[in-house]
Amino acid sequence: MKKFNNFTLGLIVGIIAPAMVIVTVLLTGELNGSFGEILSYAYEVGYLNVLMRPALLANLAIFIFFFNMRMMKICRGLIIATFVF
Repeated sequence: MKKFNNFTLGLIVGIIAPAMVIVTVLLTGELNGSFGEILSYAYEVGYLNVLMRPALLANLAIFIFFFNMRMMKICRGLIIATFVF
């Protein structure tokens, strides 16, 4: 498992996990339309900030998992990805 301990993997996971949470929340909601329309509507009404909370909590859960496994390079990538979001 230590062979996967690199910064790039942490960065990729840290960007993909919140994006998957946001997509899941938006597509399972009651809004109709394309994904782009739903995303722009969420931005206009200020709902995007509310979407970011569970998305960043996903990063926190992944961070805690890798931190407990002592994979610090992945943790660094997750922290940088969290700041990007």
